[in-house]
Amino acid sequence: MLSAVASPYVLLFLTMLFWSGNAVVRRGMVGSVPPVGLAFWRWTVALAILLPFGFSHLWAARHSLVKAWPVVTALSVLGVTVFNTLYYLALTATTAINATVVSTTAPAVIPVVAWIAYRERFSPRQALGLAIAAIGVAAVILRGDLRAAMEMRFNDGDLIILLSVLVWAVYSILLRRLPAGLHPLALLTATFAVGLVFLVPLYGWELSTGAEMRMAPQSFLAIAYTGVFPSILAFLCWNQAVAAVGPNTAGLFLYLMPVLTSLLAVTFLGEVIRPYHLIGAALVISGIHVATRQRHPARNGEGQ
Repeated sequence: MLSAVASPYVLLFLTMLFWSGNAVVRRGMVGSVPPVGLAFWRWTVALAILLPFGFSHLWAARHSLVKAWPVVTALSVLGVTVFNTLYYLALTATTAINATVVSTTAPAVIPVVAWIAYRERFSPRQALGLAIAAIGVAAVILRGDLRAAMEMRFNDGDLIILLSVLVWAVYSILLRRLPAGLHPLALLTATFAVGLVFLVPLYGWELSTGAEMRMAPQSFLAIAYTGVFPSILAFLCWNQAVAAVGPNTAGLFLYLMPVLTSLLAVTFLGEVIRPYHLIGAALVISGIHVATRQRHPARNGEGQ
């Protein structure tokens, strides 16, 4: 659907932009909205918006979805119930720099999981691009100071982030097991609904611990943003792009998130952009260019 009007690389960039906004919003809402509560209301809003548009596609694809119920259920639990809930939870227990460091393992984890599952080739060109992008990410997250690398400490939040990376890698490679021709809105409607069902008991448990959401305009705006951009639009973009270029190439674009998050923080949080942001952005973009450049276009649904 989206791939008909935009290249997969544009879709991947938009996905990273929307997810970077998600990180900035969550960072600003720590203490105001509890992690599972934000996840629950995020997907509730997303499903409420999507259902009028996706129900007809969901009904038309009901037989295919029922036949593929193990994969659909796994995608729902991994992508909706688990991944972002872990991410929101981790940001209450770790610093932003540590969370970013651990998150950047995703482009390396996705090809490894893809190799384990499908023996998918990881080319030297992709490895070179990965290395260049990794240097760019390091320049951003270490603020251009190598001494910062010696001072980092990992805590429970960092381990939770690492677990969420593994969850997303498995989600990404499972997308190729879906029935051919399944409409994106049918998939999103199904996964949002099933994933939300599994979130209900988790949210009930969080409420039982005394966690409360601060009833303020910022809280509702945060829920509205997370319900539309990193949920509906980002998932549509990501799923379409992975189908076009494969999980290995798509995973490399995750290196853009620290750069985009920094830019959003400058715009909305008043932070100052530094030379290492510019250097890091240049290296990340160069690495992605090296990794995604190809002599022959990849076939739909194939990795490189």
